[in-house]
Amino acid sequence: MLPTTPADQPTVAAQPGLPREQAPTLRALPNWLIILVFCVFAGLIAETFVTASTSPADILRRPFIVPFNIVLYGAFDLLAREIIVRRRAGLASALLLGAAYGFINEGVAAGTWYVVHPQGYLLIGGVDWAWALALTIFHAAISVFTPIAFIEILFPSIRGQSLLRRRGIVSCMVLLLGCLVVAILVLAPLPLLLFGYRMAVLAVAVLFSLLAWALPSRRTSVAASAPAPTPSAPAAAPIARPLPGLWRLRIAGFLAMFAFFFLTNFVPTVVGALLRTQSHALLIAQGVYAVMFLAFSAGVIWRGWSWSQRAGWSPRQNLALILGGVTFTTLLLNLTEAPMGEVFSTVPFYALLIALTIRWRRRSQEAPVAVA
Repeated sequence: MLPTTPADQPTVAAQPGLPREQAPTLRALPNWLIILVFCVFAGLIAETFVTASTSPADILRRPFIVPFNIVLYGAFDLLAREIIVRRRAGLASALLLGAAYGFINEGVAAGTWYVVHPQGYLLIGGVDWAWALALTIFHAAISVFTPIAFIEILFPSIRGQSLLRRRGIVSCMVLLLGCLVVAILVLAPLPLLLFGYRMAVLAVAVLFSLLAWALPSRRTSVAASAPAPTPSAPAAAPIARPLPGLWRLRIAGFLAMFAFFFLTNFVPTVVGALLRTQSHALLIAQGVYAVMFLAFSAGVIWRGWSWSQRAGWSPRQNLALILGGVTFTTLLLNLTEAPMGEVFSTVPFYALLIALTIRWRRRSQEAPVAVA
């Protein structure tokens, strides 16, 4: 699951032979309201609905953290979506933007790369490289791609449409920079020695974002292409293969999320234990884990990208993937983080996903097979 449709792609209702379930049938809403909803979910999905990083208990202790997350995540995701839509960006650009936010969030704002090394992880040269890799992939998938896909599930009419004008883009840049300053100076101050690390990581994130903008746009045949909610390599037409079933997508989302948490929480420790007789066992384990994690991530990206290029892929398929992944995290958090009040955040979000699933199914059942 990767965002989003090209900017020059026609709306679904104008394309014959496509299911009406893909058509933008929701009533038009003010642009500012869509942006606000987008930012709220961007700030809550990764921090509160999928992880316990900002749990309900944390929110009660630090109520200011929610608006901070909404501005930080929302500002970047709005900018990332503008690049993807305006540049008709491909897969490489989307991945660069996802990595850029992972760098900004954990390498600059929170600074976890330099202070967090869970069991099985190791600081090397002052940086926990394996942990940084895991969090970068996580933020790309959950903090960037998922909110962009989710807002187009809520509001199908904005697929491929820009949400910001020039003033909005500048405002997002200023807000993002302001959040980073607040994080570095107030929320997550670190020793001055690490300030240079943070600035270097920020420079790389900016470079990734500029590369994402500069990479060539993908070329599509407007007359022949079906809407795909994910960026892709250049293609003249969608792949004429059947879509995977919705239950298959839900199971795939569940297994992908399970594999991510298993790899990040258990594999480094297990590999380190197996190599305990070797000198520098933990260091070797980091390399083994990195190779395994990169192979896993590449496989998931390839599978999701290839599915999304098939004719008829719509927000309904993205919703199935999200629902599968959130099913696992909802179970996990309520079993392991119940004292943090996770039931008050995860269950309402899961109920919303179920309601959206029912709505899309009813739309599919009530609509004719094709529209003229």
